Amino acid sequence: MEYINTAEMTAQEVTTAVQESTSIEALRKLAKDMEVPYSGNTGLETLRNKIVARLNQFVSSSPENEKQFNEPNLSLESDEDFEPIQVNKPVKVSKPKVDLLTLDPTTIEDVSFRRQVIRAQALRLVRVKIQNLDPGDSVLSGAIISLQNKYTGKVAKYIPYGEESENGYHIPWMIYEHLKQWKFPLRKEQKGGQFGVKTYKTVMVNKFSMDILPPLSLDELKELANHQRASQSLDTNH
Repeated sequence: MEYINTAEMTAQEVTTAVQESTSIEALRKLAKDMEVPYSGNTGLETLRNKIVARLNQFVSSSPENEKQFNEPNLSLESDEDFEPIQVNKPVKVSKPKVDLLTLDPTTIEDVSFRRQVIRAQALRLVRVKIQNLDPGDSVLSGAIISLQNKYTGKVAKYIPYGEESENGYHIPWMIYEHLKQWKFPLRKEQKGGQFGVKTYKTVMVNKFSMDILPPLSLDELKELANHQRASQSLDTNH
């Protein structure tokens, strides 16, 4: 069976291997390793697109070997060769602030800094309005979504549906991307049934309808804070 070994491959090489692979089993194994959600009837092309989308979201690369810097061996033959040096106090140099959200992680060689950028971009908040389209969840007003990867650790967030998110709700970007890829099986009636016998087929459709809303203004943030304080006060009184 074909197997995609990503251990010694760059992100671009993994993407190329996925796009060229014709083995559904190999792609399923890779999707499982990368925690890409899929169902048993997910087709080859759909599964390939899901994996490529995840690769674009999170850069998967093997840990780089850290450079070793050896200090030179300095020896003094006698104390007479040593002259005291006047050491000034260190001058603090302010580093320019960098907007991590604007950087491309694939171009960053420093492993530690690349992790910071990926984490910052994965956890940035986006204001969304969410509607659950799955009839099987019609009684639910929301759910707790939990994700985990090596860059962010475990991230859990309550996701409200329908009216609860009418005015928008802030969720991490990584959870937003996860919800976009979530699908559920929908049974639909087919046209052209013979002798009055209805025929049906099952298709995979998006589980959520999501609209990205503009960030709250300063006045809206103050109003939201006042509303939350008022709600907490009422809860305390009761």
